[in-house]
Amino acid sequence: MIRRCLAEGIQFSAGWLLFILGCVTLIAVEKFRVRQWDQVWREQWERKHGRSLDTLRTKKARFLRVFRLGWAIAGAFIVGSEILIGLEVFAPAIRGVTLTELQILEFCRRAEAVILFLSIFLVGGALAVRNLKSGLKKLDELLGRPS
Repeated sequence: MIRRCLAEGIQFSAGWLLFILGCVTLIAVEKFRVRQWDQVWREQWERKHGRSLDTLRTKKARFLRVFRLGWAIAGAFIVGSEILIGLEVFAPAIRGVTLTELQILEFCRRAEAVILFLSIFLVGGALAVRNLKSGLKKLDELLGRPS
């Protein structure tokens, strides 16, 4: 059964591909914006918001911690729920009942979904954390702090 799933291959839909491309585009735009930050931008930001740039750095650092925690919780939820669903599909096979074509197809689709969700989740989350860290580093440079 698993060989059959692997032989059919993972089929990505156009919607998932557009979602992935959208995420990558947003991350690239944010990376470009961070590179544009300089002393003039700092002065404009402080005038516009009426606060020190240190406030923005504090908020970004706090968001980074919350994002990492949420990322870990969501990943555990995805993996846990898919394990439970997989057990539900295999419960008849464990009892000795032969799986039907529909049950095998169900397992293959769920396996594809897990692989897709985890790959998007891990890669997207890792890139987002990297962008947040580079933004914090750039803010530290503008504030004159050692990195």
